Amino acid sequence: MNNAEYEDLDERLRKIEHQMVEKNYVLTDCAALRDRVANLEIQVRPLLTLSTQLSAVTGQLSDLRTELASFKGRAVGIMAAITFAAPLLASGSTALVMRLLRIS
Repeated sequence: MNNAEYEDLDERLRKIEHQMVEKNYVLTDCAALRDRVANLEIQVRPLLTLSTQLSAVTGQLSDLRTELASFKGRAVGIMAAITFAAPLLASGSTALVMRLLRIS
C-alpha cells in the first residue's frame, strides 16, 4: 500500500469515527428523552385519574341539578295547590261554622 491509500483509509476512518460519535450522541439524547417521557407518564397518570373522577362528579352534579329542578317543580305545584285550596277550605269551614252557629 502506498501513502495515498493510507491517507484515504485514514480519512475514511476519521469519517466513520465522526459518524459513530454523532450516532452515540443521538442515542444518548434518545435515551434521555425516553427517561423524561417515562417520568412524565408517571406524573400524568394521577392527573388522568383525577380527570376521570372529576368527570364522574360532573355527571353526578348534573343528575343532582335535574333532581333538584324536579323537586322544585313539585314543591311549586304543591304550594300552588295549597294556595288555591286554602281560601276554598277557609271559606267552606267558615260557612260550616256559621251554619252550625245558626242551628244552635
